[in-house]
Amino acid sequence: MRMLGFAPIREMLDAGICVSLGTDGAPSNNRMSIVDEMYLASLINKGREVYANGTTDPTALPAETVLKMVTINGAKSVLWDNEIGSLEVGKKADMIIINPFLWSMVPLHDWYESHP
Repeated sequence: MRMLGFAPIREMLDAGICVSLGTDGAPSNNRMSIVDEMYLASLINKGREVYANGTTDPTALPAETVLKMVTINGAKSVLWDNEIGSLEVGKKADMIIINPFLWSMVPLHDWYESHP
């Protein structure tokens, strides 16, 4: 965001572009938290929908899509989707573990929405 503004993620996904998320530290945002990046991507694109269409759409970038962006799409973006990115026989393990009882992970209404 600091360097390039807000990416039109919804439009890119609709066009069939493989969109992924990652972290790179100080050059762009001084952080290395993929959970924060997931949250920001979702939140910002909901705001872009309001700006572009004048209406709110909480499904503008669903949590399932954001999770896909950091797993299989991340692997595809570096051409490693045959080795990582999903839990499949023959692939290296690619898992996240989230403690749903941490204060930053509640309220727990919907698994995907509460755990971007």
